[in-house]
Amino acid sequence: MKIDLKKALLNHAAHPQHNGLIKKLGFLLLFSYLAMWLWNNIFPAVLDLTVISYWHTLGFLFLASFFSDRLRIFGNKSHPTKHKTQGN
Repeated sequence: MKIDLKKALLNHAAHPQHNGLIKKLGFLLLFSYLAMWLWNNIFPAVLDLTVISYWHTLGFLFLASFFSDRLRIFGNKSHPTKHKTQGN
């Protein structure tokens, strides 16, 4: 199967909604790498922990976001995005 690069790029430009997804994915990959770098340069030296891989970092970030969302929902009953402001 041969992919026509020019056609694929033109098709991508015609669908700008994919740009947000690509930016979010790029940010996630960059943030994961930054977190891995910080972990591997700080924690093994200070706390004698092991070095972690990129996929471990991505898993830790997923778990942290999952648990922080759960704690925010259970700890704070008034979620700011659920309330609508009343207009005049």
